Amino acid sequence: MRHYKSNAFRLCAAVTTVIATTSASLACGNAMLYPLLFRAYPQTKVVFDAEIDARRQGRLKFPVWSRDLGPTYHQWSLARAEKAVNELGVRLHHTTVSKQTEAIPTIKVLLTNEIYTAQIEPQANKATLQPLRTGRSERQADIYTSANVIRALLDGKLEWPEAVDKKLVVFGDGGRVQSLSALLRAALSKKDAETH
Repeated sequence: MRHYKSNAFRLCAAVTTVIATTSASLACGNAMLYPLLFRAYPQTKVVFDAEIDARRQGRLKFPVWSRDLGPTYHQWSLARAEKAVNELGVRLHHTTVSKQTEAIPTIKVLLTNEIYTAQIEPQANKATLQPLRTGRSERQADIYTSANVIRALLDGKLEWPEAVDKKLVVFGDGGRVQSLSALLRAALSKKDAETH
């Protein structure tokens, strides 16, 4: 019995050490939720892997959280996500109004890294961020991406066609893929970015 207790203690100590020394994403527990997320929404795994690949190749660089910044990783990550989603909402509103694009009442974006969803209403100039909810009554996401990718698109560090081609943005199975892609391409073009 003592042998089992000793092994259990070692396992617990090893797990604690790994958790304490891994990346900041564990600070809010998301890394432990990723396997569940990937199983429920396979598109999120595609986006997650594509972003990791882009980072490794140096094609995309993102700010890194540190304790010196003040807020917790979770607070810092959500603040960045909220800012990016709000800016995207403004761009989509501007594009919808100025270019009189096809009316898309709402766009649901599942943010893979944050495990949050954004609801964007382009015509109403409204964007909200909330924790991912699951259930049969929940509408599937129109787009799967991350706040990092949205930020890179907004800042002109990533072009829309490349984001789609490299699977940094993945569309849901809905019938609005072409109209959504056209609206996002127009809203995220460099020419449109210069007017903001």
